[in-house]
Amino acid sequence: SYAGATVTFAMPVELSAALQALVGEENSTPFIALLAGFEALLHRLSGQERFGVGTPIANRTRAELEPLIGFFAN
Repeated sequence: SYAGATVTFAMPVELSAALQALVGEENSTPFIALLAGFEALLHRLSGQERFGVGTPIANRTRAELEPLIGFFAN
């Protein structure tokens, strides 16, 4: 099925600080860094070269921007 789920976890303070430092150096966000790590894990576990991972919102907080595709893609 395509049913989703939510997983809650606590990140150690040291790891959180290291992640913040990394995303600061790369001019990124913690969300994107964690998403990239998740995609790397999916690749390793599945052996698939290509797959898609989507998120329900991509900086489209204004209704008039919702029809745009690609421009705000993460």
